[in-house]
Amino acid sequence: MKRKLLHIILLVMVCMPFANAQVSYTNNAILFYQENQYDKAMVYIDSALASPKEMNEAYTWYVRGMIFKDHYKQFETSMMDSKSRVKSVESFKKCMDLDAGKNEHTSNAMVNIKFLAGTYYNEMVKNLDTVNYEKAEPLYEKYKQTMRLVDPKMDFTKNDKEVYLFLGAQISRKFNFKKEGVTQKYFDMAIGVFNKVITLDSNDCNAHYQIAQLYYNYGVETILSLDDTTPLDKVIEAQNKCVTLFQKSLPHMKKAYQLSNCKSKKELVRALMGIYYQLNEMDKYNDLNTQLQLIKE
Repeated sequence: MKRKLLHIILLVMVCMPFANAQVSYTNNAILFYQENQYDKAMVYIDSALASPKEMNEAYTWYVRGMIFKDHYKQFETSMMDSKSRVKSVESFKKCMDLDAGKNEHTSNAMVNIKFLAGTYYNEMVKNLDTVNYEKAEPLYEKYKQTMRLVDPKMDFTKNDKEVYLFLGAQISRKFNFKKEGVTQKYFDMAIGVFNKVITLDSNDCNAHYQIAQLYYNYGVETILSLDDTTPLDKVIEAQNKCVTLFQKSLPHMKKAYQLSNCKSKKELVRALMGIYYQLNEMDKYNDLNTQLQLIKE
């Protein structure tokens, strides 16, 4: 409370020349904000935005940002679509626009925008699981969108790759080969997410390996689903499907093998051997098997 009071005192001191002979709506908003009466503080700050004397003051928008930020922290941290957080970010951005060239409040506004961006990122991390994964990417996009208000040229490539790799892994865990409907849905989703990583970095070993494993495992499970009672036409259909899946797996596993910086060399050789074996390319399988014997861990 002492820190908050000191912060408000400093704000009022900055605002004194602006207030002059009468108490402004902005200063009234500060008084209620100081007492944690956010509803009344919001009423006065909205009145300030309707006042010709205050509506174009960077300070007024800064105060509005602080009011909505603390309202979010107090009441809406569990709300993914918190309106207070959105209004706070908008207010700090408006403050920066009006403060251009003066730099009286811009640095503080930027600090607060970074804080609010961080809340989106933290929520994204909490939702990176097999239950809430669909919420994760929208939250991550909000994080990037908010951070770009501070630095429009910020490079998110490294973060993007980490997030998509983790997200893809969570989705991969969801699809069940014994449930035909959901198998294809989650398979396609996981492949799509890992391909986003490859779009960002064509030499990402992990992404290539994960895609190769998805295709390979799908093919193997398709084979295992066959039994003595499976009609011949279904057997032929499944065999053709398997060949297609193994062929799609091969280039990604070869790329991971060439890069060899995401798994041990032996593990990658064994994985590649498995694909050649399923494709009945025994010469290549035997060559790799010979190589495998020469690899020292």
